[in-house]
Amino acid sequence: MELVFKILVTLIATAIWVFVVCWTWTRHIDVKQTAVGAVKKTVQQPVKWIATRDQNAIYQDGQLVGDVSGTVEIKGDQFGFAEICNTSGLKQNAPFEYRRFKLKIISIGTTMGLSSSAGGGRTEVKQNVLLDVLCEEVD
Repeated sequence: MELVFKILVTLIATAIWVFVVCWTWTRHIDVKQTAVGAVKKTVQQPVKWIATRDQNAIYQDGQLVGDVSGTVEIKGDQFGFAEICNTSGLKQNAPFEYRRFKLKIISIGTTMGLSSSAGGGRTEVKQNVLLDVLCEEVD
């Protein structure tokens, strides 16, 4: 039985090898364009199962809970956000993630339910807006 198994595995491996060698030697392969195409495809279409995060957003439990707009001032372990909007899912007493930092809110200057601005032929509407938010980094 072992001999039959070894012969079968050898035949399958040989068939695969012959197919790969024959396919490779009978095709005209443009090495440069293949490499450029592989790099371009990787850059233009990142792998779907790799989770990426927006640099100007905050997350809690892996979920997007707010968008950072305006300036962010970092002084030591304290972060000052000029504006965080669309925060309906934000649990203000729980830590959140911004870029690679884990932060907790210390104080909020102003809370607005709705903010709109128009300029350049474009209108922007923001909901659940937090202004002048001071946070500190937590472990």
